[in-house]
Amino acid sequence: MQAIKDFIACAQDAERAAYSRPEAWGDDEDWNSTASGVMTRLWIAERHLVLLSDADLHAPVHTYGRALNQAVWREIGDVEVNEHLEEHKIAFTAAARGSLASP
Repeated sequence: MQAIKDFIACAQDAERAAYSRPEAWGDDEDWNSTASGVMTRLWIAERHLVLLSDADLHAPVHTYGRALNQAVWREIGDVEVNEHLEEHKIAFTAAARGSLASP
């Protein structure tokens, strides 16, 4: 359960970074450095979760992490961050609940 909680906390940090990204790319070295650290922590949490969780959670956690990465680095075009993430967040949450409910 702790690995799921850690991933969720890192996902929230990544989402916050995606929303706070400056419009002009490369103009804010502090944001870039912070976002890089946030994403590194997210990928570490993702790897921990894959290592410690049910196989049913592996694909949803990776897909959600990838969607967060795309949102942070603005590889989503004109799509709003929340719109881009919603489907992946819901799938991850459902898989995490299922993983916790299984014996």
